Amino acid sequence: MKIRYILLIVTATLGFSVDASSKSMFDSVYSDGSKISSVTISADKESVSGVQRESLEKNHIIESLKESLMNALDSKKRVSSDGALRLDIIITRHRLRSEVNKVMFGIAAGSDVIEVDVLVLKDGVPNREFTAKGSDASSTTTVAKLIDVLKWDIVKKLEGFRLPKDYTPKREATSEFLEQEQNT
Repeated sequence: MKIRYILLIVTATLGFSVDASSKSMFDSVYSDGSKISSVTISADKESVSGVQRESLEKNHIIESLKESLMNALDSKKRVSSDGALRLDIIITRHRLRSEVNKVMFGIAAGSDVIEVDVLVLKDGVPNREFTAKGSDASSTTTVAKLIDVLKWDIVKKLEGFRLPKDYTPKREATSEFLEQEQNT
């Protein structure tokens, strides 16, 4: 009797999860064959302090993340110069531990982290949004490793991102994104 009950629960759970990923209920970022043509990355002026902004510039994090992300998307055949999708990425949290703290205190010193909000625009209209994070608490963390973790989190979320078709994003494109759109 217990086995039948367990089988019933498992079957019901599997049936629900298959139904929840149905193409009729959800729409993927790439479902219509759209490709990404550009990525804009900026730091949130309210949540990223001046010192953190200097660290972003000194470590070339914005440029490195943009180049690394475009290369990863290109390797997945998701980039085209005339693509309809554009990514507007805002760095909302940034923390790099000093080398001394990493070595002396290790994981007790916290972790290096970069968090971003990603807004996907399709033909200039906000279409999807999500948060991605690159974090590492090891004493051997490098900026490149942190960017790599963040890059693959973004790529993974773009590949498997599903939202109801009637979803409306909570924010508009940043001024940096709009300036780039006017220049192209």
